[in-house]
Amino acid sequence: MADTMWTLRTDAGALRRDPSAPQLAAALARLDGRATTFLRLDRATGESLWAAGGDGGHHLVVFMRSEGEQTSATLCDPTRRGADVTLTVEGTASDFPARFGIGRALLLRVFATFLQDGGFPDDATWDRLRTGEIRRPGDAPRTPIDVNDISRTHAEIDALEQALARREASGKRGGYARLYVDRPPCAACLGGALALAIRAAHLDSLELTFPAPALPPPVRDPAPWQAAYLTGNIIIHAEGPAVELEQRDRSTENR
Repeated sequence: MADTMWTLRTDAGALRRDPSAPQLAAALARLDGRATTFLRLDRATGESLWAAGGDGGHHLVVFMRSEGEQTSATLCDPTRRGADVTLTVEGTASDFPARFGIGRALLLRVFATFLQDGGFPDDATWDRLRTGEIRRPGDAPRTPIDVNDISRTHAEIDALEQALARREASGKRGGYARLYVDRPPCAACLGGALALAIRAAHLDSLELTFPAPALPPPVRDPAPWQAAYLTGNIIIHAEGPAVELEQRDRSTENR
């Protein structure tokens, strides 16, 4: 059996190995900002291309060279100007500058080229999401943490940025925190963004609780994560990527 070159994943838990171009296009067409808000195409050599949103025909498209690398590139359309666009990324709606709201035609063309040879169209333009460019309804005070452009849209990083702002104000250092989220963490967060954000928030570790998933962790090497991840309860240490499942004395929780 030939080795798998490509793996396609969605937030609905679907996984397809070596998808054809029509299968990839059909999966992208299902991004609607409601039932399906996230898709990721992994190349066996380590690179991955992520698409999120779909709200109103607009999408966020991010390229990552590896799961553990926090540098990423976000596709932009310099011709798009005006009001921010609202995009739902794995259940969280946020407002983005108009240039990051990629239309379906460019979305399909960029993914088709990536699937064909791992490259991109010559006219594709890439940028980084900058501090303060993502806005959420009812934003609480936060101190931005520089992680990859996928993770910076996710609830876990949002919560740790808020925690950092509070801990900076109080002068707290060290300790342990608990965080409850409504879905399992993604590969970009597991790949290093969470550990980085835990360190930035001056925490020693974070216990993350989420609905127990049916599938293994969405990372290239799931073995270190699998036992704890499948219970819906993992502890990530600041010096990561050590992960464990353990019982804690709840009277010592750092809130």
